[in-house]
Amino acid sequence: MANSNALCPCGSTIPYAKCCAPLHEGVTHAASAEQLMRSRYSSAAMKNAGYMRDTLWPREQKSLNFAELQTWLEETLWTGLEVLDASPCPPEATKATVEFKAKYLSSGKLGVHHELSLFRKKQARWFYVKPLPL
Repeated sequence: MANSNALCPCGSTIPYAKCCAPLHEGVTHAASAEQLMRSRYSSAAMKNAGYMRDTLWPREQKSLNFAELQTWLEETLWTGLEVLDASPCPPEATKATVEFKAKYLSSGKLGVHHELSLFRKKQARWFYVKPLPL
């Protein structure tokens, strides 16, 4: 569990306890695709594979190799997030995209994961669906 006064890994300027923690703990759900993407990044940084699985589009959860995901998270140190673009998410929106760059260290090498992500809303809850071509 993160220090409640520590800044959230998602890149916001507020403490984790008031930012992504309520999402990770299931107290509330993301209000937008960008908020969900940030919370998923934060979850990856904190090695929380359960949240990554639970926020994946339900149809995609069936093919997720959870053990492989957990191993990947344990072996990767996420070092920074930059949101490049995010679709507006008015209440009636059911689809949105977020483009981001996430910096990481894995196997002693620095890298950048650049992705345009597709998100969908089902029953008032946002889910990550898949990466789209850049």
